[in-house]
Amino acid sequence: MRQQQLLRSFPRDATAAAGMANRAWFAAYTCANHEKRVVEHFEARAVEHFLPLYSSVRRWKRPARAARIAIFPGYVFVRIAVGARLRVLEVPGVVRLVGFNGHLILFRTAKSKVCEL
Repeated sequence: MRQQQLLRSFPRDATAAAGMANRAWFAAYTCANHEKRVVEHFEARAVEHFLPLYSSVRRWKRPARAARIAIFPGYVFVRIAVGARLRVLEVPGVVRLVGFNGHLILFRTAKSKVCEL
């Protein structure tokens, strides 16, 4: 039941998608370790996005440093209209929008659910 609340699939039909003018949250799959670079491109193109990060102390050599690491490696959440997905796919580093059986997966409330973690 909870999974049904979080996820909803959209039909690929253009006429059905055209009727949904409201923007929704989608997950964009990125190249490995390109999440922050993709976010920079989204900011330049004025695409609403969300990249949940956490701080972790990493020690590569002597001084330990705090690093900001993505909670979901390889994914950035974007809020777009279904018809505007090409705008996201044109960003360097974005591989595809997450979907199943040809239907995009919609996250109703990406920020609030991630913040609960």
